[in-house]
Amino acid sequence: MQIGHRGMNLGLPMMDAIDAAAELGYEGISLGAKEDWVDPVTLTQLQARDIRRACEVRGLTISGLTGRIGSLIDEGADERLERALLVMNAANLLETPFVTSHIGEIPEDLERDDVQAMLGRMERLCALGDELDVTVAVETGPESAEVLRAFIERLGSPRLRVNYDPANMLMRGFDHMGGVEVLAPYIVHTHAKDAVREDPDGRRQRPLCEGDVDIPAWIAELKRVGFDGWVCVEREAGQDKLGDARRALELLRRLI
Repeated sequence: MQIGHRGMNLGLPMMDAIDAAAELGYEGISLGAKEDWVDPVTLTQLQARDIRRACEVRGLTISGLTGRIGSLIDEGADERLERALLVMNAANLLETPFVTSHIGEIPEDLERDDVQAMLGRMERLCALGDELDVTVAVETGPESAEVLRAFIERLGSPRLRVNYDPANMLMRGFDHMGGVEVLAPYIVHTHAKDAVREDPDGRRQRPLCEGDVDIPAWIAELKRVGFDGWVCVEREAGQDKLGDARRALELLRRLI
């Protein structure tokens, strides 16, 4: 397994975050599709080349592009799909194989009309993925592992896979450990994130191994099912972002 960090969580502009991830000793960085990072609407080949080079000279691999696609089932889904197609193209220009993103909560009943429309949108997205050699890695959490697996298998495209986030699973009341087994054939990227099940102030995220996610057992389970890809730290909360990133890397190195 390789250890990366979700760059947007370092609290710095993109190029500074790339510097920081390298200085901390990370192997990779996940970039973000937003205006002040990688703007999928305006990104040019020249800009993408400069970003790639900035990572390469610092010894970093771009593990994925956080797509920020949003729901492809609710109102506005068709407009979001058009942006998602641009995000796929941006990932291709950056030469990273994965777009990681939530795509909206998938209902259990896959025969519903709105789910069929969602499948159609994903089919379009995955068809472009075939052309560009880019895979959509759906982030876990909104639905159970079983429902997500059923959706992936219903679509039947190798361009739809999983970005496994155990904290998202835990915060929604799903089995963050058992879900690894369920989704094992489809996990291509992960987020190392911790959280608590309950917090009176609603601040549920925690630094790794300070919440209710059993991070050592989760890493062991990933190993058991044969996952050998990116474990990318995601820490959206907290005041000491660089300190949390440093400690997370030290912990994951011991576990991996």
